[in-house]
Amino acid sequence: MADIRLVRVDFRLMHGQVIANWVNQVDANAILIINEQLANDKFMQNVYKMAAPKGIRVSIMNLEKAMDRIQSEKWKDRRLIVLFKSVTDAKIAFDKGFPMKELQVGGLGSGNGRVQITNQIWLNKDDTEKLMEINNKGTKVHLRAVPKEEAISIERAAKKIL
Repeated sequence: MADIRLVRVDFRLMHGQVIANWVNQVDANAILIINEQLANDKFMQNVYKMAAPKGIRVSIMNLEKAMDRIQSEKWKDRRLIVLFKSVTDAKIAFDKGFPMKELQVGGLGSGNGRVQITNQIWLNKDDTEKLMEINNKGTKVHLRAVPKEEAISIERAAKKIL
């Protein structure tokens, strides 16, 4: 089974903060992006794979395939960062039994009905309710864009929204 080092929601998926900060912070050697749309887009898969630093494997697949792969003996040497594009994607994975002891929310953009929690994290009521449900079922949920920032619990963030 793969060693899952970090499970993160970030609408930008794999970008500078993930590559430059979190890969080193959690000593990852692989990134797994779980996203139905990207799983069917070979061009964008190649873009993400080319953006990866040397020595970091990037895999992009749908949830069902990802759940099979992380259990695979072939992936036993992988120290993974798992990325979801949205809270909804992470919640679906959680509900289907995807293993996550903690869930980090690292980047959710602004928009209609969203409240700014940090410089880079904006939540709406729907996302907050989903994250609270995950948290209340035993998976610690926190908001944190980069390692040098303090993690903010979902309970603390929810006070601004609910």
